[in-house]
Amino acid sequence: MADVKFQKEHNERIVQALMANPDLIDDKRWRMDNLYWLITKDGTKELFHMNRAQLHFFLNFLSPDNPLARYYRHIILKARQLGFTTLIDICILDEILFKTHREGLIIAHTVKDATEIFDRKIDYAITNMCEEIKQGAFKLVRNSAKKIQVV
Repeated sequence: MADVKFQKEHNERIVQALMANPDLIDDKRWRMDNLYWLITKDGTKELFHMNRAQLHFFLNFLSPDNPLARYYRHIILKARQLGFTTLIDICILDEILFKTHREGLIIAHTVKDATEIFDRKIDYAITNMCEEIKQGAFKLVRNSAKKIQVV
């Protein structure tokens, strides 16, 4: 569980790391493992770190270093509790925040579920992101409860 002190210390470390090496912000894997906080099913706040299954998929299909990453239509057979919804949502968020002219869409079997995914994954990650990163890297505009735009 991440308490406020841990989150503050982590955020200070990543700001120091970026000041020492500004090119880190261009590293998608570094961003994914350091910038995004999530809320677990039991309600605790944790820093997002890819688990084994997520890391395998990222390295083989999403990593900018992999030539297969240019293909965006991946079919993932839905295995329960491997965290693919979280991984894909964080990847979409990262693409939108750090690349220009990108859009993302969450589709679920009900509007209620899509809204819950947005709130628990995307909105929570943005709200809890290090303020120095948010202010320095991009400007977010909230158009509605279900839409966030980077300008």
